[in-house]
Amino acid sequence: MENNPIDKLNANDVFIYKDHLFAQVKNTLYSLQIQITPEREVVWGEVKKISGPADLPDRAKGDPNNVNTKDMHRFPDWFTAQSPSGKLLYVNQSGSAVVFVFDLEHQKFLRTLKLKQEIEHLTVSDRYLVGHVYNDGEDNVRVYDLQGKEVKLIRKVCPRNIRGRITFLSGDGKHLVAQCSGYTFTEGKEYAGLQVFRTGTWDRVGEVVLPFETASQVVLSEDGKRVLFVDLEGKLQVWDLLASLRRVK
Repeated sequence: MENNPIDKLNANDVFIYKDHLFAQVKNTLYSLQIQITPEREVVWGEVKKISGPADLPDRAKGDPNNVNTKDMHRFPDWFTAQSPSGKLLYVNQSGSAVVFVFDLEHQKFLRTLKLKQEIEHLTVSDRYLVGHVYNDGEDNVRVYDLQGKEVKLIRKVCPRNIRGRITFLSGDGKHLVAQCSGYTFTEGKEYAGLQVFRTGTWDRVGEVVLPFETASQVVLSEDGKRVLFVDLEGKLQVWDLLASLRRVK
């Protein structure tokens, strides 16, 4: 990545779609074309700026739908999710109810979604947009359609009052998976696992209990069928999600 112009942007995240590299900096994207020569050298194109809305959400005033502030340095966390096709990018500032949608294929800002309530840990599928909501000690998940209309509120996605970390949507669109880890003060035990829900009905199917020490390193395979994590010996473990499931009785 020598002489990569994107390195100077201090990007929040970086994405690839076809022969273009995209860097997300708050509510703005930067793109440039990448070419690989027969000698396997990288040739960088010119950087193109793709601006989102002029104003950003204002969390400081307590109104998640207020978009009238430039004072964002106190809230640096941003979440991004690329659609399964790779064509769309969804951008959300942590704790905001506003989601910016970019069209990577045509390199333009597409629209702003104003959700019912602020979310974190954004993820998307071909049908749904999902994020965590932390309210009054409850760890909930809100599910929206791709136009920003709320579809379902799933309360207490994690057991024993443990806080969730990340929510996944399986590649086949059939399951919602919430990663949970923490210490159960009432039982005096450590817990790490995945809570699995069936999309559409949003019923809890069951859980996959994981080694506690690997909780921060769990990922879901692209097809949503396997769970991957690194064990204490540094070895990659691959589990079949449904075969490892402890089903709800």
